[in-house]
Amino acid sequence: MRFARIACPLVLVCACACGASAAGPVRVSLVRPVATAVAGKAWTAKLAVQPKSFAGAVRVTATGPGRVAARASGRRGSYRARFVFPKSGRWTLTARAGATTSRLGAVTVRPVPPSPLVLSEPTSIELEPSGTLLVVENDVGRVLRVDPASGSVAVVASALSRPYAVARGASGTVYLTGGNTLLRLDGGATTPVAESESGAGPLTVAANGDVYLANDTRVLRVAGGAGTPVRVAGTGVEGGGGDGGPAVDAQVAGPHGLAIAADGALLVSDTRNNRLRRIDPATGVISTLAQVDSPFGIDVGADGTIYVVDGTASRVVHLSASGARLGLVGLAFQTPYDVEAAPDGAVYLLEAGPSGRIKRVAADGAVTTVSRR
Repeated sequence: MRFARIACPLVLVCACACGASAAGPVRVSLVRPVATAVAGKAWTAKLAVQPKSFAGAVRVTATGPGRVAARASGRRGSYRARFVFPKSGRWTLTARAGATTSRLGAVTVRPVPPSPLVLSEPTSIELEPSGTLLVVENDVGRVLRVDPASGSVAVVASALSRPYAVARGASGTVYLTGGNTLLRLDGGATTPVAESESGAGPLTVAANGDVYLANDTRVLRVAGGAGTPVRVAGTGVEGGGGDGGPAVDAQVAGPHGLAIAADGALLVSDTRNNRLRRIDPATGVISTLAQVDSPFGIDVGADGTIYVVDGTASRVVHLSASGARLGLVGLAFQTPYDVEAAPDGAVYLLEAGPSGRIKRVAADGAVTTVSRR
């Protein structure tokens, strides 16, 4: 005789009587359908007890990556036993009622699914050599260190006044902007190292240790990372003129991103002019490298190619070192703001807003959300 197979999350076996009382054995079995079990969360086993006249205690034991037991409650043949499995894996269930032990079957307990890391108004990310990310939470005034691999999150600095951008130099020194101030991050403390008269927004650090930062109409350089900022681009009047001439005589409009190109040039996301501009390190001449709608965060990959956020299309644009468009990274994002390129070809995208996220786009195009685990 052939029997049909029934697929369900729980592998059931027939209850068998391992002992009997004078009045006969008591049989306990699981009632289907059986809810899926998740480690660390309450799970209830619904039980049928025969005979229904049985009024004694029913105790259920689960054995697997550990051992847990629960006393079932109920009457007239219908009982329930509540469990919280401490670990994922396969757990075998048995029930004891009177002098009878019944084998109930085995349940596979799934691990707790990862919970997406939610950030409060994040504005900047910076990839560290170890693979961790420094993240600025502008709204709550702190800098976090996030490990995308493990999901761990640590507070690096807190109680900051509206921090905006973070950047790490080749020496390991970390800089931060907030208000009109350029700060150096020393452990969990901050040290002011420069002041800008009209704001300090995006920043980047050159290989020689010079720090570049921008405000609404100027790009400034702080030699060696401390001292008086010197204007390198922007006249202080919003506009878009000056290509082909000295950057100090050109105009910029609301730059939202800075980066150092592979050849040492300074790249500027000239946001309200809808273009990516390049300042030659030798001549100081400014030019348009590429047209990008509302460019925000920008970064340069290990191969010298450029990644920049297109704020209008909510996409990440991939450019060659010469500015030629290579394509797009990932699909459309939710309020994309900053971007970081990893050495393995992955790209991290920071989504801004009150419930900000960090998205990882792998080299093969797969998109995941960085999550706590």
